[in-house]
Amino acid sequence: MQPKSIWCPNRSHFSFGFDMPEIDELLAENAALRERIGHLEREIEHLRLHPTIASGFRGETLVAQLTEGTLTPYAEQHDLLVGSQVKIEVKFSKLNTPNLTSNTRRWNWGKPLGLFDQGKEFDFLVLVGEKDWNFPEQYLDSEPYVYILLHNNDVAKVVTSGKTFGANIQLTTNFSTVKSAKSKFLISRMVPARELKNLTRTPPS
Repeated sequence: MQPKSIWCPNRSHFSFGFDMPEIDELLAENAALRERIGHLEREIEHLRLHPTIASGFRGETLVAQLTEGTLTPYAEQHDLLVGSQVKIEVKFSKLNTPNLTSNTRRWNWGKPLGLFDQGKEFDFLVLVGEKDWNFPEQYLDSEPYVYILLHNNDVAKVVTSGKTFGANIQLTTNFSTVKSAKSKFLISRMVPARELKNLTRTPPS
């Protein structure tokens, strides 16, 4: 049987062995792969410009640059100081896969209140997470990371108690499946990276 030869307007000259629906499916897959490559290239560039994140600095340096804040010494009660009075704590999470048999991914931010929920004092908590590009439509910008900005008095609304080291915060990366009040509140506090500076200029009232 001879392979088919089909003229494809606005496509690559001839296609052999494929009918039109198959060609459209391949083109759609190609477009999705190109978009994914674009996201990865932006993330690589971001890591090149901010190597401390890649080295495990967990986002403090990135948020300091976005807010024009100053990094505090190690073991301080907060990570950043913006201006002379706004105290910011930063938590960073990679994409985690809680169940290896599932495609579901999750962010886990550990000890936002400190070890055994003690030792932290801040005005804002900034949660930074690697974006899951399976759901690009749910984000507010094209940056590689998601940012969630919480006032200090809102943190208690979203933490889950932990007996081993202290409380933690969790959020699935597929917002369409979210049902809990905690998760919905976290999503409502997601902000674009470019707005962090203006939103952290003064302490929460």
